[in-house]
Amino acid sequence: GDGEQDAGAAYEEFICPITRSIMREPAVTPSGISYDRPNLARWVRERGTDPGTGQPLREKHLYPNLALRSTIERWAKGKGLLMEAVTPVDDEAVSPPA
Repeated sequence: GDGEQDAGAAYEEFICPITRSIMREPAVTPSGISYDRPNLARWVRERGTDPGTGQPLREKHLYPNLALRSTIERWAKGKGLLMEAVTPVDDEAVSPPA
């Protein structure tokens, strides 16, 4: 489904600042801001910066926000929303270059 439709009823903390859709795989930057990992990883690969601060950032410095993810999943379940299954990110996207 289109996350945009669900976003109106979601808490602002659940919304990816890049796409304005509900995060399914939140990841946090060193600045403490969470984004949906696929969007954040693409941003960092293309621009090499933290989207919130503009400071240099590499993909290896992104970490899953597990507490936020479980909170979003509990909220969605309580609302009767089906969160699309998150497929694991391929290893090449998360491994540092050899």
